Amino acid sequence: MTRNPLLILIGAATAVLPASFLFLSLNIFFFVPLLVGLGCVFIGCRKSPEAGKELAMRVGLFLCLTATIGPFALAEYFDRPGKPIKIVLPDAFIGEFSIIKERQQGQDLKWQNGAWLFEIPPSGVLVVNDDHPFYRWHQESVVYSDGRPAMAESLGVAAGRITTGHGSLRGSTDYDGTEHRWKVLGAPQPRSGDRM
Repeated sequence: MTRNPLLILIGAATAVLPASFLFLSLNIFFFVPLLVGLGCVFIGCRKSPEAGKELAMRVGLFLCLTATIGPFALAEYFDRPGKPIKIVLPDAFIGEFSIIKERQQGQDLKWQNGAWLFEIPPSGVLVVNDDHPFYRWHQESVVYSDGRPAMAESLGVAAGRITTGHGSLRGSTDYDGTEHRWKVLGAPQPRSGDRM
């Protein structure tokens, strides 16, 4: 019955190196290699028969590799850029406009020519059943229905609110009523063929 120094070494390296790098890069999965590495150190410090050492080493090595690669792969997946968003305003629209998430009453998202398409009605308020495209890094363009670019400034996002069982309000962008708001800056530019 002996300890497994190689498993202890691999576990310590996993608990320190990938966990530290993930923590410093603000990756929420930093605890995965930390816990797996500490588990391997614990198992390696226990005395076990020679026959079990090789199996413990293989399992420990597999878990350490998975715990190291997995969080980096997940971070890469979640950090990938989203698809472009194109917001189309009615011609000559001025003022504020918004996109509101309402799962039951909202319209389905539209996908056109490789971009999410949000067509704002004359009222200036578009109600959709999902707003997930806004939560990934994305390119956003605002144009009029005739194709002219519109200058719009984001006014931010107002979280939807629910009333809890205790009567208090709770807000989150996961809730219905979440509102993405913009304001058109200046009047629409005339089309190139229009007379002044």
